[in-house]
Amino acid sequence: MRDSITTPQETLARVVTALCEWHEWLESLAGWFEAYPLGLVSVADQRILWERAARNLIPHVVDRTGCDSGWYGHCDQVLSWFLSRWGVVPDIAQEMVQHAIGG
Repeated sequence: MRDSITTPQETLARVVTALCEWHEWLESLAGWFEAYPLGLVSVADQRILWERAARNLIPHVVDRTGCDSGWYGHCDQVLSWFLSRWGVVPDIAQEMVQHAIGG
């Protein structure tokens, strides 16, 4: 159980810490996204690269979330962000994400 926050200073300190952690997470994801560029002549032609990216991103999300109840939704979000970064249209991206983590 977490300690209760009793002062505005404690609140501010925790907010700053949380924002710094979130920023570090987003920077880390950006690095991973750039490691697996998708050339969008045809998404189908990039299937192997997509699968490699998903296979490497999923464990990072699981580690980040501690595999608690929010891991699946956050994993969907991260994989969707990845595909969006490379210009995959939302409908196709959602199909790809569901195929990667849907089962």
